[in-house]
Amino acid sequence: MSSPKFSVIIPCFNQGHFLKQTIKSLLDQSFWDWEAIIVDDGSTDNSGKLAEEIVAGESRAQVIHQLNNGLSAARNTGIGHAKGEFLVFLDSDDWLYPEYFKTVNSYLSEDLDILITGYAHWKDGLCLQSVSKPKIRLSLEDFMSGNYGPVMTFSVRKNIFDEIGCFDETLKSGEDWDLWIRAMKAGRRAKAISEILAAYRFQEQSMSRDALRMYRELEIVLNRVPENDLRINSKIQVLPQRFDFSQGILNILFPTIGVLIVQGKVSEAIHLYEKEQRRLELVPTKEDFVKINSYLTFRYWSTTDEIQRVFLEIKPRVISFLEANIKDDNYRKIVVKRMFFTTEQKYNHLKFGVFFGCIINAFYK
Repeated sequence: MSSPKFSVIIPCFNQGHFLKQTIKSLLDQSFWDWEAIIVDDGSTDNSGKLAEEIVAGESRAQVIHQLNNGLSAARNTGIGHAKGEFLVFLDSDDWLYPEYFKTVNSYLSEDLDILITGYAHWKDGLCLQSVSKPKIRLSLEDFMSGNYGPVMTFSVRKNIFDEIGCFDETLKSGEDWDLWIRAMKAGRRAKAISEILAAYRFQEQSMSRDALRMYRELEIVLNRVPENDLRINSKIQVLPQRFDFSQGILNILFPTIGVLIVQGKVSEAIHLYEKEQRRLELVPTKEDFVKINSYLTFRYWSTTDEIQRVFLEIKPRVISFLEANIKDDNYRKIVVKRMFFTTEQKYNHLKFGVFFGCIINAFYK
């Protein structure tokens, strides 16, 4: 039996209720040369049993059960069992559009190791935003300031892992970003395409996220960028000619601050910012401060209750943080307006309807 073109690795921990839609998105593919490896990472609910039931009778899918070792370990288990030429890492709450494999396959060539698609953010059955990538060849520099996209948008040639190793199981954040950077430093060739082919399910996790640990681990990934990486089995590594570490820090610092603010930890957010500013002599722009509003915090909050919470709870906390760190009133007002612009638009649509909301938003600009 020949090896499939694609191996789809699906780690699952206590998310069996999403798994049926995820697997269905594979069964609905117009290109059929794939296998699926579901890794039940020690689920404490019935996810493992549900996975077995969902794929029963499907010869292209298998379920592997293991003790709970975390997301990276589950993905690495899948890598060890994969037979495909290209691997796709699909989290158990996300899904692929029906033309994913067919479209990706049409772009693959011998001189390409990684292909990255566009994607859409979904929440409660609604598409909130589509993110389309320009059709370009990518270099290490394109990955240095932050992750290029969600993991399921990457189709990765399997032999990469023999050269650069697998996901770093010591990281709980940024493990995929760390992997892509290693691939580019090993001289692997990557390309982005504009087609929207995957769905990222937005779930509110800001209250349970360990913000400071996330920040420390993302900084670990960032610190590795300009250095030779001993995990890469290659005599020559591609290193950046120029590396703006400060901007990289700003790109991860302000989303972290946003998580702390949403959690009500304003004093911790102020302390983190002041400590990092002294340590690294950071000079943030208005655009950097606006990153407090990210996908990790309230960018995609859209219901009436969520928007009320933004204005009643989150906005006053943000203003308190900004007052402690921005002394110029006009500068601070501009930052606040930009940060809450899309939330104001959503509020007007909810309160006045789409038609009148659009008219009001036109004046709000």
